[in-house]
Amino acid sequence: LAEGTRRVAEGNLSFSLGIQSDDEIGSLVESFNKMTRDLRTGRQQLELSALRLKEQNIEIEERRQYMEIVLKNVSAGVITLNATGIVSTINKSAEKMLNLKPSDIIKKSYKKLLNGRYLTMAEEVMENLASSKNDAVELPLRLALDGKPRSIMMHVNALKDDAGHNMGMVIVLDDLTEL
Repeated sequence: LAEGTRRVAEGNLSFSLGIQSDDEIGSLVESFNKMTRDLRTGRQQLELSALRLKEQNIEIEERRQYMEIVLKNVSAGVITLNATGIVSTINKSAEKMLNLKPSDIIKKSYKKLLNGRYLTMAEEVMENLASSKNDAVELPLRLALDGKPRSIMMHVNALKDDAGHNMGMVIVLDDLTEL
């Protein structure tokens, strides 16, 4: 029993005692063997869970990379904000369309980035999204970027999880200037 305890402590969970007896020692041996079986089963389940978790993490990372590639290559400008109004992402098309650098806007509140009529318009969009049943707002924008007038159609969609909780929003910008 002492040797078995030492082996189990070293990690050998396949060890079992073969002593059979009807007295207290036999009961102790039976309990010891049951304990090692339970530990072995627990370890196997833990290893299986760890393997599944690793596979799921790989799949999630592959999906994330895929979405980044899609957003990087789509012609529409895409900007996302988290639930508190902080800019989370901006794709290359939005950077080019609005003449922005990610370092200037990522992790900053839209309230600090916008001013004047644009801030007022953003607040109105937020209110519309909060009261809208379809969680989407679409509106045209006329901007002057580098002294050039631009016509942009802005689509704003609320992002909600399966339980309906606000996760933020996605803003999709289509440059209609050429049209």
